[in-house]
Amino acid sequence: MAVYYENAAYSGSVVIFIFRYELHFPLMAVYYENAAYSGSVVIFIFRYELHFPLMAVYYENAAYSGSVVIFIFRYELHFPLMAVYYENAAYSVSVAIFMFWDEQHFALMAVYYENAAITDFVAIFMFWDEQHFPLMAV
Repeated sequence: MAVYYENAAYSGSVVIFIFRYELHFPLMAVYYENAAYSGSVVIFIFRYELHFPLMAVYYENAAYSGSVVIFIFRYELHFPLMAVYYENAAYSVSVAIFMFWDEQHFALMAVYYENAAITDFVAIFMFWDEQHFPLMAV
């Protein structure tokens, strides 16, 4: 991940950090600071329920700094919140990226993709299963 970060720093690309373990959480704050100074995009992925409140904090920071924030929710009950963030993105002309962990949500991704096409937003979809890998290329 550090290597990709350097490449992105030189090329002005977007950086996405994915932390799968609790002990990696402190590193996210460090990368956020680096991104704040370099004007990069930061994406935080939280796998546990207890991390949800922190996402709101990062969202506020992004609102003040004009950065892009992406929230990924693993549970059904978080779906309504994604719609709220999408609206916020619409008003602020930010980038909105939605990630769905269940097969049944695949159809919803297409809907958001269409919204992105109509409003010139950027839509990025990631699939965690082997069978979905080809879709990423598309």
